[in-house]
Amino acid sequence: MQTLPEFLKIKENQKVVLEKIIEIFRERGEWGEYGLFAKIAEKIGFSPSYIGKAFNEKTPLRENFVEKMAEYLEVSVDVLTKVEILKRAHSERAEAQKSYMKICMDVIASLYNVSKDPYLIPEKDREEAMELCRKQLGLPANDRNLLKKKDKPSK
Repeated sequence: MQTLPEFLKIKENQKVVLEKIIEIFRERGEWGEYGLFAKIAEKIGFSPSYIGKAFNEKTPLRENFVEKMAEYLEVSVDVLTKVEILKRAHSERAEAQKSYMKICMDVIASLYNVSKDPYLIPEKDREEAMELCRKQLGLPANDRNLLKKKDKPSK
């Protein structure tokens, strides 16, 4: 598990933390409020200048700033940092699903002996075969129309 200082070394992670902080302020209707940075500065003990620079990505986020912001917002630091992990996991899962679906298509094409072109298989058979693949791989069935003729990629 990455520590907060290690997490903040990555510029993209800092951006994600800021986006999450801003999202929370927006949900509360405070974002864009006159004097917000001064109000935050007074409560968490940082200068309004640092806070302005931090929110405008002109200075790196410090560990204690993130901790104080979490406290100020009444959320855990995890709420501000786990967002990136979730985004990454979602992206990796989406890529894995695409790869698995391609494998399914190749397997179906070979089973029906259609030169790796599953679009030559009758639509009903394709859907049944894809459903079996989805179940085997634990994929959601929300892409039911994946192999419809109209979706066939151009060669």
